[in-house]
Amino acid sequence: TSLLQEPQEKALAECLQRLAETCKVHLDRGEYTAALASLAGLRAPVDAFFDDVMVNADEPDLRRNRLNLLKDLRDLIKVHVEDPLDHRNLNMDVPWMKGVLTSTENLIIAIWEQLEAPIAETGCHLHHLRLFETENNYADYYGGE
Repeated sequence: TSLLQEPQEKALAECLQRLAETCKVHLDRGEYTAALASLAGLRAPVDAFFDDVMVNADEPDLRRNRLNLLKDLRDLIKVHVEDPLDHRNLNMDVPWMKGVLTSTENLIIAIWEQLEAPIAETGCHLHHLRLFETENNYADYYGGE
């Protein structure tokens, strides 16, 4: 952490550490919706990081440290979102999908319904979701618009 120089990268590192712990608690309890909603808190620090921090810095150690910070972000999402949902029988294993036909369209609407209120509580507005089924097949959702 001594290589963290910019306030934006320090804020992102702190947020990642805090959310990793929060997500683990939620997932251990089977609270997948709460785990997903807590990740919405990453939006501002991630945006600030990419707006204000030069990831490919000239100094090799600094560049490596910043790339590792992005790896930590990727790992957080993989461990706390992708892994718990991936290869699951969604309409049996995920409480908010029970009894729902698990099409890409129905899944994106259900994810929207899980995220909209928690994101609104942060003062933000969920505008758009894109859910990929395959590289060429995806669904976009704008909240019923």
